[in-house]
Amino acid sequence: MSVNVRPNYIPDFGTPRFRLTPKHFAYVKIAEGCNHPCSFCIIPADARGSPQPATERRGAGSAAIDADGARELNLISQDSTYYGLDLRPNRSGAISSPEKFKAAAQRLPDDATTLCTLLRELNDLPGDFWIRLLYTHPAHWTDQLIETVAECPKVARYVDMPLQHIHLNMLERMRRETSQEYIVQLIDRIRAGIPGLALRTTFIVGFPGETEACFQTLLEFIRETKFERLGVFTCRQRRFLLCRADEHTQPLEFCLPYEL
Repeated sequence: MSVNVRPNYIPDFGTPRFRLTPKHFAYVKIAEGCNHPCSFCIIPADARGSPQPATERRGAGSAAIDADGARELNLISQDSTYYGLDLRPNRSGAISSPEKFKAAAQRLPDDATTLCTLLRELNDLPGDFWIRLLYTHPAHWTDQLIETVAECPKVARYVDMPLQHIHLNMLERMRRETSQEYIVQLIDRIRAGIPGLALRTTFIVGFPGETEACFQTLLEFIRETKFERLGVFTCRQRRFLLCRADEHTQPLEFCLPYEL
């Protein structure tokens, strides 16, 4: 028997499923791995460039789940909006930023596999169910994706889009490839393009380099944006992460007493 220090087995959609969720909903993993360089995350170092199963098999798996009684399919991955882009022809270099991602998406052939094509294929499956899209990256939203969600009646009017912060200095430290101006405009476009949308996001507080001014900017943004659902997490130092606390980092205690 051989033992590997690092796991090298990634289950695919041929792997038998043992569902832990109630019968009426299920999670469907549509991709594995993430190429984003976020400084708070271990995933790129642990699963960079992992392969994605073919759309046909993923659609068949979703149909089987629906036939098994699920009425809500939750599409999950580390970055759902990147789905299919790793299969683009002649791919080279990172496309994490909104500009590079948009340019790469526009160069795709007409029959390319993307999150939009996946949503439309799932939307066309027979049955009474809905599809919930989770873990989208703000840098990878396109007008085509907004139109797809709006035009597919089985796709829930619910978007999960972790933003992590809004202050430019913190976004740069986190390597998020976005700015406050970009995020504000994106939220306006999504809400205008998908009527009745519920928007969920998450933020990290106490991240290395976060000052009280940065934190106050985040609070004001939350008050103005009025997210339908919001989660906040405190940053914890880990030896394998790129982020490190410095003399400018505010203690976590300064984040706790505030009310929105």
